[in-house]
Amino acid sequence: MILQKKISGIGSSLNVSITEAHSFDKNDLSKYKKVFNEYKLKKVIEASSFEDMNWTIVDSIRNKRNLYFDLDTYPDLNSALKCFIIIQISSNFTIQHIAFVQSTARKAIILTEGFKEDKVDELEEYAQKLGYSSRFRMIIYTNKFLQFIEHRYKNKYDVKISSLQEMYNKNRDCIV
Repeated sequence: MILQKKISGIGSSLNVSITEAHSFDKNDLSKYKKVFNEYKLKKVIEASSFEDMNWTIVDSIRNKRNLYFDLDTYPDLNSALKCFIIIQISSNFTIQHIAFVQSTARKAIILTEGFKEDKVDELEEYAQKLGYSSRFRMIIYTNKFLQFIEHRYKNKYDVKISSLQEMYNKNRDCIV
């Protein structure tokens, strides 16, 4: 489960903050498809349908980022990733951030062959090869995606990701 925070302005000085909990459930797919269609009408997402492999997200000044959902061997994870991205769009993140989050989660799915139990170390090895900032961001967003989906090996990945995050925090403390 992940938390989504929405802040809405009411008037010039009053803001309302709403926090919603989300976790992936195949039964909620129609809800996400409905939101997808709303964003499609608003021209925030360019794609024929929710099932398309390629989406383009567009910001208010018409900048675009392509998102690739070509994980045919992991259809449930592919659908979960699309729903996860819908939540990111709903949170009003920049298209650059959304594209990075999607790319990171997609890469983690590919590296671990759908988060297989025996592929935990491959994710760690890949993260260790990344630069300092990219490694931290990959850890954070992979962890958020794992919190969103209900995967049977989630706990093994959580432990590994937590240890990587602790290492990042220790290194960061040494730098300061």
